Amino acid sequence: AQETVAGNSSAERLTFLSLLYVTFAIACLFFLLAIAIYWFDSPQTPTEQALGLSEAGFLAGLLAQNIAIFAGLYGVLVWWRGMSWGDLGLRPAQGKWLKTTGIIILALFPLTLALEMALEHFLDFSFEDLALQIYAPYGFSWLSASGLVVLGGILAPVAEELYFRGVLYGWMRQRWSPTLGMLASAAIFASIHLQPQVMPEIFLVGVILAWLYERSDSLFPGILLHMAMNILAFVWLFTSLATANG
Repeated sequence: AQETVAGNSSAERLTFLSLLYVTFAIACLFFLLAIAIYWFDSPQTPTEQALGLSEAGFLAGLLAQNIAIFAGLYGVLVWWRGMSWGDLGLRPAQGKWLKTTGIIILALFPLTLALEMALEHFLDFSFEDLALQIYAPYGFSWLSASGLVVLGGILAPVAEELYFRGVLYGWMRQRWSPTLGMLASAAIFASIHLQPQVMPEIFLVGVILAWLYERSDSLFPGILLHMAMNILAFVWLFTSLATANG
């Protein structure tokens, strides 16, 4: 019989100190990479000079986030602690959970759209304007569009699911309970996005991603859901920009 996350003995090696070490390693690696990017970056256009970062530097920063997570996880947990990627959640998923993920994707888009409309009404802001400010500050370009799809739509979901669900939620549900672990890990996942307006939506998605991992015993369903949401969001964002620019 397939082991559940709770029954996976390898998860017991993920101690609190290991969690602190891997989090610290990721933060330090990203800080060093960000300093290097800022040091070597050379803004050229007026927009880049106003932002203090070139378009290529912006995308390099997104790449640095993913590198920091993958390198931190590998260095601390795989190389030092002797865990495998399978121990961290990259285990095969049963076919029924991939089908379930497809159903959730179809149901989640109208749900998040309704939530966004409600938040826009009560908080008096525009999700589109906020997304443009964060992800498309340079306007439309094929470099930004393709870079965000690859870095934010494909690599980031894998990196973030490994850390937030495989490691953080995996540790929390071992020490506390699945329900409390889902809520706590989702709250941290939402808070690191640093935009209060989008935190309720990201918290909801974080709970669903943790639930998928809990029930399927695999990160792959959550990774597919995360990829679908990010890629479609970026495609919509840059399609609207291209249309507006004629």
